[in-house]
Amino acid sequence: MQEEGWNAGARIVEYQSSTRAAKGTPYCASGVHWAFRQCGKVIEPHWEFAAAARWAREHEVFRKGQLDMYQHIDLGHEFQRISQNSDVFTLYYAKLKRVGHVGIIVGEDEDYLTTVEWNTNAEGAREGGGVWMRKRSKDAIHSVNRWVTNN
Repeated sequence: MQEEGWNAGARIVEYQSSTRAAKGTPYCASGVHWAFRQCGKVIEPHWEFAAAARWAREHEVFRKGQLDMYQHIDLGHEFQRISQNSDVFTLYYAKLKRVGHVGIIVGEDEDYLTTVEWNTNAEGAREGGGVWMRKRSKDAIHSVNRWVTNN
């Protein structure tokens, strides 16, 4: 799915509407919220989740700097996953001094997370041109968060 203008288009507005974000605003976090709603998981209050940083505040199962802990565990050379499908990952941007991008994990191997991301591109920009599947190095991930809801 590609944008129709800058952070614009019918689908983009649909993602932004999930969190009641204003038209034209970045929509990576709104896209994650929208995807959860499509699966029947309603995370409230919805408007708080328009910001990528909100996804990193709770339900953390992994944070940058813990990767060494996983790499040195002797599991008989078996790969140990740090995520589950549908976990939310965040990226931290030193220039912003905060979390600035978020997406959903759909797979993992020893070195990478396979993700679905809104408002990115083939190069992985945080202000991209649509919705993409990506492979993100685990070294780049700020946190992995598991959002389990009661509904």
